[in-house]
Amino acid sequence: MRRRNLLVMLVLVTLISMNGVLAFSEELTEYYDIQENWSKVTLERAVENGLLKGDSGRIRGEENLTRAEMATIINRAFNVENKAFIGEFTDISIDEWYYEEMQKAVHMKSFKGNGKKLNPKKNISREEAFVVLARCFKLNGNYEEDLSDFSDRENISDWAKESLIALVSNGYIAGSEGELKPDKNITRAE
Repeated sequence: MRRRNLLVMLVLVTLISMNGVLAFSEELTEYYDIQENWSKVTLERAVENGLLKGDSGRIRGEENLTRAEMATIINRAFNVENKAFIGEFTDISIDEWYYEEMQKAVHMKSFKGNGKKLNPKKNISREEAFVVLARCFKLNGNYEEDLSDFSDRENISDWAKESLIALVSNGYIAGSEGELKPDKNITRAE
């Protein structure tokens, strides 16, 4: 009896896996703008795992990521359900698609806003995205690592330095060609 249960379970897992692969390949063919470059596999995995969802057959990997889109991806990755009251923020309306996502992000404390604004429509800079990730991973404290290996370290805002040091120290970011490009916008592919 036990062998039979094990066999049934293996068959079910196999069937479910095959269905998932078929659904994944069908879903990916909908996104005609995933390019054959460094980001292809990562974008496909992000779609497969439900982190990124396209719009009208496009992933828009080369476009800049907005703060609302970043909040949505983080919420999906961390399976955030709880919501905070965000009525004090003046730049967000309850009828926007991202309203609940920003509520979740504020509840998680991945987004704190700046005064009375969350800036959900604004493109998110690389250093802002890094700070969000450091908050999500709860990286804080003193690290002996510094940012002297990066030629653009002077471009890092004071409020972001501790988070970038924490991410570099823990191996989450390594930069590219000796730069972190903190003041540049981050793309959806990145």
